[in-house]
Amino acid sequence: AIKSAKSMGLSKVQLESALETYDKLEKLQVIFYVLSDALKESDVTQIREVLRRVSATGLVADQSPLLTVYLTRLRHHLERLEKQQQASERVKEAMSIDRHSIILDELPTRIEEAKRSGVRDSNLEGAEEKLRTSRAQVRLEGALACPSELKDAYREALAAGVDQELLSQAAGILEAEELRSRIKEFAASLQLVSLERSLKLWAEKGYNGADIEELEAQLPELRRQLSQCQEELDMAMKPIGFMDVPDDGMKLQRNALEVLDQVALVLEKHPRLPIVVEMCAASPGQSEEEKLSQATVVKKELMQRCSNEIRVSSGGKPGPLNVRIRVASESKSPVKVTRERGERDPSSGKGEALMPKAPKSPPKPRKGERTGR
Repeated sequence: AIKSAKSMGLSKVQLESALETYDKLEKLQVIFYVLSDALKESDVTQIREVLRRVSATGLVADQSPLLTVYLTRLRHHLERLEKQQQASERVKEAMSIDRHSIILDELPTRIEEAKRSGVRDSNLEGAEEKLRTSRAQVRLEGALACPSELKDAYREALAAGVDQELLSQAAGILEAEELRSRIKEFAASLQLVSLERSLKLWAEKGYNGADIEELEAQLPELRRQLSQCQEELDMAMKPIGFMDVPDDGMKLQRNALEVLDQVALVLEKHPRLPIVVEMCAASPGQSEEEKLSQATVVKKELMQRCSNEIRVSSGGKPGPLNVRIRVASESKSPVKVTRERGERDPSSGKGEALMPKAPKSPPKPRKGERTGR
């Protein structure tokens, strides 16, 4: 329209109003492009600069409803980004605190605030990790004085990457508690060989405990009890008679069952004491398999009368009895304690860490063999 007016001879003075309007439209078009790009921007500084430049043009929103819409949207976008920025800074501030207990009080709330403001989860991964570490650290510090909770707290702290010095302190306490439980178990079951070895290890480690000192002082009495128990078992034992029952295998004679009843009365006093059913050389031609088979029959009958751990043996020395019930020097299945990767076995007397064995790779097939696939 301006070009047509110029061709018809209208002067610039006559076209002044139209030219001013055209200049404003050009500026508005540029501003719309800038505002559209700014709405995709996440840099607060850049958005503020765009708003400053638009304001410097002298155009006011009243001159264009569309400009009003763009400016409103951009200001809301800026406000949202500013809240996210403030929330992120509060999270960083909480992460920089030295004390884990304070981090545990402050950081969860600030992480939630950041999430509500729209901060991406990927930008909060470091804060979440810091929170896990602080939580594990505080829990482990509290569990140092409570052995019953220490193992679970140690496992969590190990996975969270807690301070190594604190982990070492916790591992030492766990090791002492594990050894303490073994010592008490060995004492209760009169496993004197294991007990003495564990007490020696306790002393070498430099551990302290009034309960362990008391058990160590009871060693002479435990030896006496063990010796007395063996004497009572020897007194209760008589020759054991066996018989073959058609279609039912080997059984004990009636007098043998009465003998085992007396043995069970002795074992009732020491239900955790491991024992051995030992077959002595009854006849020169008796095979090892026959002796073990007889010992197993005695074991089955005893298991119906007592709760002790029972083993069988065919290596007894020749004597007046064909079967001897004796106290085992050590339990076949010692106390089982679950350990974490890298924890040490306190009863082994060695400094080797218990590490899970890597699975063996399958053997390579020989030339000419098929793999079965």
